[in-house]
Amino acid sequence: IQPKELLNIQQINRLEYEINKEIRAGTIISSKIYNKQELNSLSYLRGLPKGAAENLLELRIVDIIGLDQNPCGGTHLKSLNEIQLLKIVSFENDKNIQKLKFISGNRVLNYLSSTIARETQLSQLISAPPDQHIDTINKLYNDKKLL
Repeated sequence: IQPKELLNIQQINRLEYEINKEIRAGTIISSKIYNKQELNSLSYLRGLPKGAAENLLELRIVDIIGLDQNPCGGTHLKSLNEIQLLKIVSFENDKNIQKLKFISGNRVLNYLSSTIARETQLSQLISAPPDQHIDTINKLYNDKKLL
């Protein structure tokens, strides 16, 4: 996705929702070998190959049917549902470039497990349930400043 402006948090959440919707739908992925002349005819391709790929006579293009076409990155899926789930875990704005950090598949489950374990430890340390963590920590911080 190449938006004209940086996405805000609501747009990033919507993007994540839409991506997971496509994953759940099991959108089909196909691939085909194209020669350089044929690459110009691809409707979703975001640009011609760069770097080392410029010198290739043929290029394998992966087509996420109806969504995107890109040069092969080496991972060969049959459909998007093989990804299982995608979670955007952070984003960073640097000038006019926005970088999204995401995880997918079992990494999402591992991330969730470690987050829950950390949340449980924090709850025990500050004697407060998760929905009160921010308020409790703010109170502890402000009380410490008064000392």
